[in-house]
Amino acid sequence: MFKKHKLDTFPNKFPQDKEGHVPTHVDCWREMQFDHEDDDPNEEGISAEEKQRRIKHLDEVWWPRVLEKVAEEHQRLTDEHGESFIEYWQRVVNETPNPPHGFEV
Repeated sequence: MFKKHKLDTFPNKFPQDKEGHVPTHVDCWREMQFDHEDDDPNEEGISAEEKQRRIKHLDEVWWPRVLEKVAEEHQRLTDEHGESFIEYWQRVVNETPNPPHGFEV
């Protein structure tokens, strides 16, 4: 995943989570902060069966659609901007994250 604002050079319609991250094919919705509205598996008061149903829906229906939207938008921008977008995309997606600050060991 990467921050959507890094692609602001190219007007885009990439789906993003509440933190502004765009998923890539190696990400999992569980690691991101999407608003699942009526399918939130962590909603208080739902049964274990309902939680499993929601997780299955997110895994098998919702998440593939999100990744499909990313792929479609990627293709649209590639078609419109060609090599300049492809090179920019590779830099953004493969960028090494900044090291943590502080005295972490």
